[in-house]
Amino acid sequence: MMWDRLPALPASAQDRRNPTHAKSRENTNVPNSVIHLLATLIQLYTFVLLARIVLSWFPKVDRSNQIVQLLYQVTEPVLEPVRRAIPSLGMIDISPIVVFIGLQILQSFVLRMATDL
Repeated sequence: MMWDRLPALPASAQDRRNPTHAKSRENTNVPNSVIHLLATLIQLYTFVLLARIVLSWFPKVDRSNQIVQLLYQVTEPVLEPVRRAIPSLGMIDISPIVVFIGLQILQSFVLRMATDL
């Protein structure tokens, strides 16, 4: 038949024919974009935390440097409570490892929410 050879309608044309389709697509895009933004922010914070850890390996780093101060100001509010909650292992600070694991769990939970929508 002639209808079998017609190409599929673009999304905008489908939306004009079926307004409920357009509304449902809009409703899922907004939460998905917010969830993906949150997952990206978690990943960015993971990189900031990694930079802080690498800087701690170099004892001669100037702590008065603005970038170093920014890294400490951003990461210390998360690391300090974890450091207080976990018993000390001598000279080894495992709080960044715990925070990394927590961030990965949180990010997987957030991304799973995106797939459930």
